Amino acid sequence: MDVVIGSRRILSSAIVSVLGLTVSSVSIAASDVDINLDATTNMTSFTAGIYESNADGANLNIGTITSIWGSESAPYATISTGGTTGGDELGVINFDAVLDFNGYTETLILNSHDVININANIFDSNTGTDDRLMLVLQPGGNANLQLDVNLNATIGEGTNTEITGIGSLVIGTTGTYNLVNAADSLTVGSITNDAGGAFNYTAGSLIITNTDYVLNIDSTGLLGGSVTLNSAQNLQTYGQAITAGSTLTQYGGANTVAGSYALEGLVIDSGGSYNLDDGALVANAINVSGDLLQTGGSITIDDASGGSA
Repeated sequence: MDVVIGSRRILSSAIVSVLGLTVSSVSIAASDVDINLDATTNMTSFTAGIYESNADGANLNIGTITSIWGSESAPYATISTGGTTGGDELGVINFDAVLDFNGYTETLILNSHDVININANIFDSNTGTDDRLMLVLQPGGNANLQLDVNLNATIGEGTNTEITGIGSLVIGTTGTYNLVNAADSLTVGSITNDAGGAFNYTAGSLIITNTDYVLNIDSTGLLGGSVTLNSAQNLQTYGQAITAGSTLTQYGGANTVAGSYALEGLVIDSGGSYNLDDGALVANAINVSGDLLQTGGSITIDDASGGSA
């Protein structure tokens, strides 16, 4: 996905390759990086705002990130785990200090061999200004690995987040993701919220890329059993299932379901209901056992192999 930050267009999935960074399989020893208020140790500084761990026990002071953003010579800040010989660590990034991006429209890339743990808030303390953060989280680097981002703090507002690979955003008990502005976006393989955290989606683009992931509209699902989409929302998934007693009502915006008929696409179970008042519903296939009620908007079915509406 191309993302425009200020006057720069960034193809986020290619950022690490462009910078010349490579991350190997998690079986290769790599040193962790702890980002906090302590002094920077065991980190190598490269050009263009790149910092990489070079030994176990690596630490990066949080102020380094805003210093990179304030430098005209660095297009974005990249924090990466580095391979080691004989080390005991796995290449985890622990983000343990609050980051306020007030006054910045910049990019932060966290590039790890293993998982990424977000344990402190990333936010804009003055939401009345036109600040924006492009947050690229790459657990496993460029490899398409089943590695997760564990969220134990609050992030999302004023942010375009991309989590690469096929792992999940795992929302912990103290985790909150806020997707609440029309300009915000979250692109991720899948999302897991089983521990009692919060996922708030009222505006912006939610793009779930794992072809095996089905967004269940029910009382225990990510968005609950009574979902509304408005003109400021753009929802994209491979599969959606509206279960008995649950409802999805679309008042505007776009809902795109890319799964084929063989993969069921949009499924409306008996007792489930999809109410289209306005906006666009685009699906490769729609399998209806419940109710699909259209009073406005448009429905497009792309898969000629089957489906019913």
